[in-house]
Amino acid sequence: MPRPHTASITDRLRLNLIRLLLKFYVMFHWEKISFRRLNLNVPNGCFPPKYTVSTSLLASLLEQDEHFETVNVALEIGCGVGVLTLIVARRGIYTIGVDISEDCIASAVRNSRENLLDTLTDFVVCESGKCIRDNSIDICFTNPPYLPITPKDIIDYSFAGGDSLEILLDILENCKRITKKDGCILLAINDIALKSLKLEKFKKAAYHKSLFDTVYVLKKRG
Repeated sequence: MPRPHTASITDRLRLNLIRLLLKFYVMFHWEKISFRRLNLNVPNGCFPPKYTVSTSLLASLLEQDEHFETVNVALEIGCGVGVLTLIVARRGIYTIGVDISEDCIASAVRNSRENLLDTLTDFVVCESGKCIRDNSIDICFTNPPYLPITPKDIIDYSFAGGDSLEILLDILENCKRITKKDGCILLAINDIALKSLKLEKFKKAAYHKSLFDTVYVLKKRG
């Protein structure tokens, strides 16, 4: 288990600034957006995928063939309004999206229908993927709440992973449990959270450095 995150003064300032920016973005954004040739309904309180680094990095990787050579069933934990789930389903792969927010899941279902991908997707209200059977998924991908801060309200759960990153770790442990032994896991995380975790067998598949942090997508196969 990781120790509680003891951030430096610089990291704490960065965390507070990132939190304020993300909270503002979740609360005030266009409710209808286009992203990667998908038309999406994003109600207030659900995390908007557009202009977010972690979503864009994951989307780019999920559009690459190398991750899907033997994939029959895919799963996204923390799917929000379903954009990454739909990107994978667009490849002709049956994909499940789970999230704790009923409002976001309702929007994901609507988005799947409006983008004609409802026959390839299922969306379930479920915490951290706990509703999915062991060893049943070929690829599990997640853009979890990875800021090492305690959520103060429902909006914070979009990006706050807990002071000890217990929310993120719960998602990751379920992803490992669910994924087949020869399967693949893709995880978005930033440099601040990565300092507190020891993620064995994960390799950096993509990254983007900004003014506030460096965001990575980590990959584990088998």
